[in-house]
Amino acid sequence: MPYCRNCGKQVPEDAKFCPYCGAQQVVEIKPSAPSTRPPLGLSIISIYLAIACAIDIAVGILYLLLGLSLTYGASTLRPGLGAWPGLLEWLLTAIPAIGLMSFGLALLNGVAAYGLWSVRHWGWTMAVTLLVAGTIMNIPTSPSPIALIGVVFMAINIVCLVYLSKGDVRKLFQPASSL
Repeated sequence: MPYCRNCGKQVPEDAKFCPYCGAQQVVEIKPSAPSTRPPLGLSIISIYLAIACAIDIAVGILYLLLGLSLTYGASTLRPGLGAWPGLLEWLLTAIPAIGLMSFGLALLNGVAAYGLWSVRHWGWTMAVTLLVAGTIMNIPTSPSPIALIGVVFMAINIVCLVYLSKGDVRKLFQPASSL
């Protein structure tokens, strides 16, 4: 319990005036602890990358299942391919490889999402690298409904990159030694 500054007697912690002498007590204002939550923009981008991680996992599973179905159905497909016997072998190799690449991309997106969420310097670097690569990969090569989806993802990636390049956001990710 604190003591009155005027008479020296103990007063309750929340007292504004001393109950003995009536002197006004100084209320110490404790500074609030700094927020450990990332800014809202970083949270949104982290969630966006986590969703990309989940989509990449789903795509990877679909490609691996497709590869397995082609492997087990290869004996029935082979006679019908006629002039393209190498196509089946290429598909049997390429489709599982695309599935595995999707799992790798899922891992990168998941780690980048965690790094941004926990405001780590490497998280910012990974997120920017993945967003730039995603923007380049989504450049439409032909007009189609699928290309429109790519344009939407390009726009989202560009908005995320603009936010991450803002000065106050970049300061959050600077190593302590460079501040």
